[in-house]
Amino acid sequence: MNEHRPLVMIAVPTRGTIRHEVVGAMLSWTTDVRVRKLFVTQTGNPCDAVRNLITERFLGSAAEFLITVDDDNPPLRNPIDLVFEDKDVVACPTPIIWGG
Repeated sequence: MNEHRPLVMIAVPTRGTIRHEVVGAMLSWTTDVRVRKLFVTQTGNPCDAVRNLITERFLGSAAEFLITVDDDNPPLRNPIDLVFEDKDVVACPTPIIWGG
């Protein structure tokens, strides 16, 4: 069977440090066999410039979907689920970590 598995770029914009909660969430997504995954980080400041660099990397890649995860806010659920919702843009709730 030749079932298409989309390539998803999962990107983390960061100023240099990624919270362990985000790393743990991302590690749990590595076992999701529904998609092929390309994990990337982009370091810099200001954040909007970093997001633009991620977008450029995505557009220049073979990835079909882009998921961005802030370096300090892990999603509550697996955002790869949203790839299959047939939407152009989606967002998901995330806890906000205050005071480390």
